[in-house]
Amino acid sequence: LAEWLALASEAIGAYRGDLLAEPFFLDWFEPERQYYRQRFVRIGLLCGQDYENTKKAESAREIWELVLKYVPTCAEAHQELINFFERQGYHTLAAAQRERFKQALAVIGIESGT
Repeated sequence: LAEWLALASEAIGAYRGDLLAEPFFLDWFEPERQYYRQRFVRIGLLCGQDYENTKKAESAREIWELVLKYVPTCAEAHQELINFFERQGYHTLAAAQRERFKQALAVIGIESGT
């Protein structure tokens, strides 16, 4: 597990956002952008969960926050952070994370019922 976490953390840390996101390339590379974004999110979520399971809570938090840096509307990462804050007893931070999620959804025109 330690080797997986080291490799996954390195991969997550190497991600720099969407591939060829310049306007000229938008249509040409959309499938590749989606593929790498989805892999980034999936690895980030798993890595964060594994960090938390191995009692490395701060590393888990950092990974989930990194996922949200590049994919601010990732519901799973928001939920992981909300649950994390609640488990740690940081209810104010959990409420603030819920608000950040609502704001991220509002930017793309989705109204949250939470």
